[in-house]
Amino acid sequence: MERSHHSDDEELYIHFILDIQNEQDFLEKAVGWECFYSVVRPHEGRDMNARAPFVRLKGPVYELPQEFALFPPVILDIISTSWLLKAGNEFLARYNITKIGVKNHKQN
Repeated sequence: MERSHHSDDEELYIHFILDIQNEQDFLEKAVGWECFYSVVRPHEGRDMNARAPFVRLKGPVYELPQEFALFPPVILDIISTSWLLKAGNEFLARYNITKIGVKNHKQN
């Protein structure tokens, strides 16, 4: 799960954040990203062999519709922020954009 969040940050949010003007814009971008990430984008995890998750899951054993892989995006800002403030966990990624690229930066 954390790896997918990292991909979301680097491949969706950072590239499109300035184009997103409101929650509806965000949800539309997120739906497109979810489809690309789950159905089209190659993955390098265990036994993935550069296949998309849906392609890996769908095979000779399972006959699944493509919609099975299309989870709806959910706005978690209020929930995740309140959890962060109450528990002190660092699960909201912070990024430092440099000339070289984007580096993950943990804030103490």
